[in-house]
Amino acid sequence: MKITGLLVVLIFSAQLTYAFVTPKVEMKAMAGKNAMLQIEKEKSAPLEIVIQNKSGEIIYYSETEEDTSKYLHVYDFSEYKPGVYDLIVTNDNVVTEHQFTVADNEVNVGEKQMTQKPFFAYNTDENVIRVAYLNYPGEKVKLKIYEGNELIYNKALDNSFSVNEGLNLSKLQAGQYQVVLAAGSKKFNYPVEIR
Repeated sequence: MKITGLLVVLIFSAQLTYAFVTPKVEMKAMAGKNAMLQIEKEKSAPLEIVIQNKSGEIIYYSETEEDTSKYLHVYDFSEYKPGVYDLIVTNDNVVTEHQFTVADNEVNVGEKQMTQKPFFAYNTDENVIRVAYLNYPGEKVKLKIYEGNELIYNKALDNSFSVNEGLNLSKLQAGQYQVVLAAGSKKFNYPVEIR
């Protein structure tokens, strides 16, 4: 069991070293209620761009094509209510998050935060799901399981740097489930089919 945990950490470290080389994500405030998002990436993978308010409501969603190595877009936030928002860019296994504030006549951009997506592994023979997550920002982390839209399991996990959790799903009935790791404002989904 210790060897498996060490292997997961080594795989994470190798993926993390490669992943943090790209993409380069920058959000800059411009005149008025405008901000520019510039992304450069070496690895060919689609981008997912989400803007959400502090309640977690998605205000904007976009996906780009895989072959796009550069992305440049100026966002007009004049229709947004004053408040705090999160811009979340997902590229392959790396999530970059910028918090920004829309005020009466301006946009203020906070520091960016990069996160590696968690590693999920499901053993169908034992009905055990394992999750490993490098919690760089030290955020509150929860593990949830949904059957359809119904939350059937919710557990707060350790907020340490390296979060590892194993969960036996053998008591669940056959069907489709979503395992969700929530870290701060980010949510990572993993579908599981129990037969």
